[in-house]
Amino acid sequence: MEEINKYVKDDEDIAYEYELQKSPDDIQAWVHYLDRWKEQNKNGQKSNEGVLWLFRRYVNQFINNVDVWFVFITWMCDSYPRMNYMDISTLYNEGIENCGIKSEKLCLKYLKFAIEKNDLALIRQAFDISLSSLSKNLHYKLWEQLLIYIRDTVIPLIKTADQGEKSQADQFSDLIRNILKVDNETSNTDEDPTYRVNIWVSAFLERYLIVCPKDEVVDTLLLLGGTNDTNRIKTLFEKYLLKGNDFKNKSEVKDIPYSLNIVYLNALYELNESSRCQKFIDVLNELYSFNHTPLALITGKYFMKNGKFDELESHLDQLLINTTTVDDFGKVSKFHTDFEVALIECCLKVIDDSGEQEELSKLLEVHLAKLGNLTKHHDIQLNDLYLRKNPNNVRTWSERVNLKKSLKQKSDVYTNGILTVDPLKVKEPGALGKFWSNYAQLYWRNNDLDSAREIFEKALNVPFPYMKDLEIIWMTWIENELRINNVDRVFTLLREALKIPENAIALLEQYENPQNKVPTKFIMFHSLKLWVFYLDLIESRRFDVDFKGSESYRENVEIYENMIRLNVITPLLYVTYAKLARKFDDIRKSFQIYNRAISSFPPEIKFDIWLLYLKDALKSRLPVEQIRDLFNEALSQLVPHDIDCISIYLLNNEYEEGLSGVTEVTISKLIKSAKELSGKYIESKLKLWDLALEKTKSHFGLEMARPLYEDCITIIPRDKSPEYIVSFAKLEATVGEIVRAREILQYGAQLVPPVRNELLWNYWEQLEISNGDKERYKDMLKLKKKLEEEMKVDTEEVSQETGNIEFVAAKKIDIRRSAPRESNPNEIDLDL
Repeated sequence: MEEINKYVKDDEDIAYEYELQKSPDDIQAWVHYLDRWKEQNKNGQKSNEGVLWLFRRYVNQFINNVDVWFVFITWMCDSYPRMNYMDISTLYNEGIENCGIKSEKLCLKYLKFAIEKNDLALIRQAFDISLSSLSKNLHYKLWEQLLIYIRDTVIPLIKTADQGEKSQADQFSDLIRNILKVDNETSNTDEDPTYRVNIWVSAFLERYLIVCPKDEVVDTLLLLGGTNDTNRIKTLFEKYLLKGNDFKNKSEVKDIPYSLNIVYLNALYELNESSRCQKFIDVLNELYSFNHTPLALITGKYFMKNGKFDELESHLDQLLINTTTVDDFGKVSKFHTDFEVALIECCLKVIDDSGEQEELSKLLEVHLAKLGNLTKHHDIQLNDLYLRKNPNNVRTWSERVNLKKSLKQKSDVYTNGILTVDPLKVKEPGALGKFWSNYAQLYWRNNDLDSAREIFEKALNVPFPYMKDLEIIWMTWIENELRINNVDRVFTLLREALKIPENAIALLEQYENPQNKVPTKFIMFHSLKLWVFYLDLIESRRFDVDFKGSESYRENVEIYENMIRLNVITPLLYVTYAKLARKFDDIRKSFQIYNRAISSFPPEIKFDIWLLYLKDALKSRLPVEQIRDLFNEALSQLVPHDIDCISIYLLNNEYEEGLSGVTEVTISKLIKSAKELSGKYIESKLKLWDLALEKTKSHFGLEMARPLYEDCITIIPRDKSPEYIVSFAKLEATVGEIVRAREILQYGAQLVPPVRNELLWNYWEQLEISNGDKERYKDMLKLKKKLEEEMKVDTEEVSQETGNIEFVAAKKIDIRRSAPRESNPNEIDLDL
């Protein structure tokens, strides 16, 4: 009665109280009453204590109603945010106990609340009371919520803690200290928070395995593997997967995911179950041979944990020899190094702490030497790995040579490489030939020339698939002989290498036929590199005072002719051959060589040959008609193939002007050249037009240039025309033809949009300012505005067009002219 007087204040509250007295089980009346008080609470008219008093009466009235408890606890959490969460937990427990089997909604909210607080004890309490209250068909909802928390929150935290604890080297140190009885300052496992979390998770997962569907067993065991609770991992793995068969049924083991097998194997290792661990490793090695290294390292940890250091050393040495990937090699090498370092550090600590111990000193000495060898031989062992992967990789053999110090060691590597590598499996042209050459060079540099020559001889008989290999061997040997001035042997070697057999062409055809392969050594006469070297050598002998020039020339000619016959000669060598003939005053032969070259190559290459040919012909003072025939022949061969012949055109113009000066004929030729040159070479065409216009104006006056301008501006692309239009207009203005200049500008204005035609419009503006009047100036501006609106499309394609607007040439030179014809509004009559 006292509380009613305290909290019930107004008539409406009293009315609600009478209603509740009359119908205490009317839940809607309670809800409306509570809603009124909660609203007043927000406005400050009611205190939290008053609302809580009414809520308590409401809950007591409907003590078994889960919705009532749900609303009450939700309000408590919202209204008392600083309330101890264990007090909220008490409310949940009270509500679940009163609601019993109908408390699903409350149970799920309670478990979620406990998970949000991240309190493992509270989570277990919420889970247990919920599990006991709900029917079995609802248990999956609780497990689903809990497993999400374990998988997404707890397991990642455990893994992060494990990764941050100790490196592999530190773990090895702990193992070895236990074996050597070194004081090891480690925390009590039972007090380790991570250990407690592991046990908490593994206990829940063990319970879940009892009820989980069969298809979730593997995933649950994988989660269990993240807890590091080795006893449970071993027990539950054997219970649910192996079913106590002791690995006899290997197909069952194979059906288990590899990662889960490794979890179980690590558990056996941690529990030091040596016999079972080794049996399981043997089974896994048989089933997962491709993943041998991780299994072998677990075996290594087992040897280490049991103090079997000698067995561990042998095991790791063998493992390094058998690795086939760089990644595996790196793991084994690091494992071995970390073990040696940890063992050495522990031995030193024991000796420092307890004085000199003979047995430990010997152990320390052995492993110091082992660590030194590991470091020293790391590179050679890695090279071993690369050679195991691909014994035909010549680069790897060359790297191995560089790892050796003495002549004998290097020679042994070369010998082993040559015996191992299959020449037909070497993919890189020249690699094996270089390897053989380096082998011979090893002896040559040590002045054992006979041994080096013997190696070169053997190398030339190897069935190399690529000519480049034999070229390297021949060139290395020849250059070596040349350095010691053994010229006679050099020529002997070159003649031997380039000896042309009688059936040379047939041999080449056979060599190029994959079905009837000829060994490369039989077609060395087709090596351009050796022929060029031979030529250079002959050329250098001409400077020898005891060597006759004519003899050198004859030998050169023979070499060039052989190269032509074998079709190995290049355009540049043809030119060199022609110049050589010219040097010995054999002009006719020089021209014949040029003609042979021109007939041997496509138009793109012919152009350069023709240009050199024509220049040499001009120096030779041949008859004019013969020179002109050469120019005509050159152009007839090149122009139809769209070759840029401007250099030949200019050379021809220079020659003609040298004969008779600048004439109408020479200018006509320039114009003809500009017209017939391919449109692809617009800059060259414009250069020819510029030259023709310049020479016309300078030699024949401005008026004679008019028809050239008229011709030019109707042919060249529109985007290039403004410069010529302005130049044409300036010409007319210079001779006082202002109206004519204005009409030319009007024509040019319609070719290119104003935005891209500033040169023309700027000049036109100056022209009107200087020579026009206000009306003319306004007409110009109107036209410009009109064109800006009409010519908005401005593409590269349109700008390259050469004339949609017809240019009407002048009829006479006069300032009077007829009006533009009505029939074509786009046509401008520039009648002079």
